[in-house]
Amino acid sequence: MAEQSERLERRYKVRQVTNVQASWTEQERGRPGKFTLQLILDNGVEEHIL
Repeated sequence: MAEQSERLERRYKVRQVTNVQASWTEQERGRPGKFTLQLILDNGVEEHIL
């Protein structure tokens, strides 16, 4: 099992979510809106928009 885990770690870079910032926006009061989640990885080393 340990060997399989090591191979997986070599193929994929494992990142750690160290903080999450959530926000809510709406175009008009009472209308549908959007949630946005910003994931801070490895204490802010890199930033990507998904």
